[in-house]
This record gives sequence, structure tokens and C-alpha cells, in this order.
Amino acid sequence: MANKLLDLYHRAFKAYKGELAYGDRENDLRRELCRTAVSRERLDAYRFTCRVLTDWIEQIEQYLPFVEKAVLENRQFILQQGETQLIEKAKRVSKASVEHLSRHSELITHLPKPGEELIPDKIYVVENDSNFAVYENRFLYTLLCDLADFIDTKYTNILESLNKYNAELTLEKKAELGKRTVEFTLCMKEEQKGALDGDCDPETRDAVKRITEVRRVVGALLQTSLMKDVSHAPRVKPPITRTNVLKMDQNFRAAVALYDFLCAYSGDGYVLHKDVQELDGFSGAMQADFCELATTSSYLARRYSGMEAELEARYNKENERRMEEEDRQYREKLLAIKQKLATGETTIEEYVHALEERNAHLEEDRNTLRQLRGELLACENEILALTREREGLEEAAEKLRAEIVEQKRAAAEMEAAYKTELREQKERFEAEIAALEQKYEALLEQKRAISAQLHALRHEHGVLDEDLSSREMLSELEHERRAFDKMFASQWKTAKRNIRRRAFGLDKNTTGGGDGQ
Repeated sequence: MANKLLDLYHRAFKAYKGELAYGDRENDLRRELCRTAVSRERLDAYRFTCRVLTDWIEQIEQYLPFVEKAVLENRQFILQQGETQLIEKAKRVSKASVEHLSRHSELITHLPKPGEELIPDKIYVVENDSNFAVYENRFLYTLLCDLADFIDTKYTNILESLNKYNAELTLEKKAELGKRTVEFTLCMKEEQKGALDGDCDPETRDAVKRITEVRRVVGALLQTSLMKDVSHAPRVKPPITRTNVLKMDQNFRAAVALYDFLCAYSGDGYVLHKDVQELDGFSGAMQADFCELATTSSYLARRYSGMEAELEARYNKENERRMEEEDRQYREKLLAIKQKLATGETTIEEYVHALEERNAHLEEDRNTLRQLRGELLACENEILALTREREGLEEAAEKLRAEIVEQKRAAAEMEAAYKTELREQKERFEAEIAALEQKYEALLEQKRAISAQLHALRHEHGVLDEDLSSREMLSELEHERRAFDKMFASQWKTAKRNIRRRAFGLDKNTTGGGDGQ
């Protein structure tokens, strides 16, 4: 918990106890909790403070400027790479090319003509590349990486250890007040890791700032272009080879000294102090303070179990009584001073001072009343805004309900129309199916009649070559016979009607002309 918040709670708790002092005689619950023997009270608190050792910080600060200068030297070497190319592709011939040709005469495959120069078919071409991955630069990169890990480990451990706090609190109380029994149990565990806050002493704060600055410098050096190029090369491994540069150059010699210091340093870089507070059983004011938790919890339980409005009404009534009592005491004081002033027992200055005190008190009451009025006005505005919002929500809900009813009505109408349409489509489809079935039966009858005629003609002309003696064929012949008989009866009925019409002169073709048949 931050210091400012702790101070706030301390001040508020003292004011809380001061307010309770008016009715301390009536606080039977707290007294019973304080004196009860059926209890368990224990507090274990551990607080750690950290003192930073500055010997390793001083060593790093001493050698780090030399390491920075060594990085800025940008040491490099020339890497020669060569290959044999066709003479037509060679862009530049160097001394190394001539020396290679003198040792490899096989590159000359033909003699020149008289008066011409000797030209080989192939030539050795050398290319020079700058390379920064020299041993010294790789050593610097290894040193900076190890230094960064060394500082980060120390820095992290120091920050976690600064003002580290652990506490375990156990409190069990039981009080019996006539028909009232109160059992209170509290178990709390708190852990706070360290942080650089106001509790740090100036020396520790200054040491942490120095470590932060060193971390910043090392991080900046690792981000230089040289170190980024060298990071792709393998790091050097101990033991470090003392090259001439590492031994003779002042900057690199200091870097080696810093590397040796890091390898030899085995301490934590800080010292922890543990402050232990173990209390098994509270006494005196400490027990009374912790019993306030039980009484406050009892009050909150009663307040939020349906008594909040009643408590608030009694609170306002008590405030009015106190204000009237203070006003009566001021008036009595002024009357007494006025009587003394009349008898010469006091001076006018005391009376004026009392009036000023009274005015100041009234002005304070006015400010309080003005503030309450402002809060009341804000509450009324908020209530008005909420009322308007509620009316808007009710109107929107009414519209939504009307829309839902309309949608349900439209859905019902659509459902009814859809059912009617489906029923009509079903009836129409059933009628079409019945017509198709009738047409199918008629076609089937016509087919069977035609098939019977075909079989009769084939039998009449002696070309019937099928075996019609099977049960299936006989059944089909029976159907064909009935179809033929039906067709014959229909045709005979039509023929007889035509005969009658011609016999009685009803045929249009034979009435009013013809050959007299």
C-alpha cells in the first residue's frame, strides 16, 4: 500500500475512533470482544529492506568509458577472396593475379602470334572485403552481453527486495451479550514485492539511479552498428586470448580488466535486512483497534439487511440535534459575555471575538448547507435525467411492443395465406394427378387394345412366333382381350348409331342430294 494511502487510512481511522468516543460506554460488543477469553489472535509480519553495495557499480563506472571508446574504434581487417575467371570477365588485374599466373602456367593454352601480347585464357581475380568480426570486436560483444546480463540480474533482484513486505493475520473472536451471540473470524494474507517508492533511503535511491544509467549505456553500445555486425559471428570463449591489441591498447586493456572483474565477482551486490514482527495474542489498544473490525462488520451487516433507510433518517435527525445544541451553546455563551460586559467583568474585545467565532461557525454552516444544496440539485438533475431516460426507454419499449404485435399479426396473416396457397396447390396437384392417372389408364387400355389387334393379325396371317402360354403372358392377353372387347363395344355402339342415322335419313351427307343410296 502506498504511503499516501496509508496516511489517509491512518487519519480516517483516528477520526473514526474519535467519533466513536462519544458513545464508547454503549459499545458493549467491543468491550465484550476485548475481554473474551475465547479468542485467537496472531500477526506475523516480515519486512525486508535492501542496502545496495556500490563496489561493483564503481568498478563498472570506472571501466565503461574505456569500453565505449574501444567500440567506437571500429576495428576491421581486409578479407581477400579470389577465384579463377575467364579473361573476358575479369575487370581488374592485381599483383596477386600476376603471381598466381606465374605459378599456374596451365592457364596459358596457346602461344601468341608474332608481335602480339601473351594473353591467358583464365586469370585469378582477387576481391577485398572489409570484415569487422575480428577477435577484439567479438571480445567486446561478449563482454557487453555478459555485462548486460550481470547488471540486469542485480537490478531485478534489488528492485524485488526493496521494501518487500509479507503479513499473515488471524483473528477469531466470540462474544455473548444476553440473547446476542457474535462470532467473528478474520484471515488475511498480504504480500507486496519491492518497489522504488518514498521509503527508500537517499543512498539506495542514488545507487538504483546509477545502475539505471549503466544499463542504459550498455544497451546503447549493443545497438551500435559495429556490435550488430559482430553479433552474427560466434562469441569468444574463455580463456581470453591476450592479443597484442588486448594487451597494449589502453581501451581494450581496461575492457579485459572489466571482464576479469565480472568473472571473479561472486557477491549478490546488495544486503537484505529482515525485520520480523510476531505477535501471538494482542493486548491494550491493539486489541481494541482490531475489535473495531468486528463491530464495523456487524454494523455493515445490519445496515445492508434492510435498515439503511432507517439509519439514514436517524443520522439526519442526530445531525440536526447536534447543530441545535451547538447553536444553543453559542447563544448562552454570547449572553453570558454580554452580561459580563454590562457589569464590566469583561471587555468588548472578548464579545467581538465571540461574535466573530459565531459568524465563522454560521458561515461554515452556510457553506455546508450550500454544498448540500448543490449535491441535492445534482441529485435532482440526475433523477430528472434518469426519469427522462426511463420515459424514453418506456416509449421505445412501447414502440417495440407495438412493432412486435404488428410483426406477429403480419406473420399470422402470411402464415394463413401461405397455408391457403399450399392447400390450393395441393388440390390443384391432386386434380392434375387424377387427370394424369385417368389419361394413363386410357392410354394403357388403348395400348392393350392395339396389342390385341396386333396379336390377332399376326395369328391370322400365321406369323405369330411368340410363346404366349406363360402365366404372365396369359394374364396380359386377358387384359388385352378385355380392352379389345371394350373398344369393340364402343366402336359397335358408334357404328349402330351411324347406321340408324343413315337409315332414317338423319345423316347430313345423305340428306338433300347424293346418289340415292
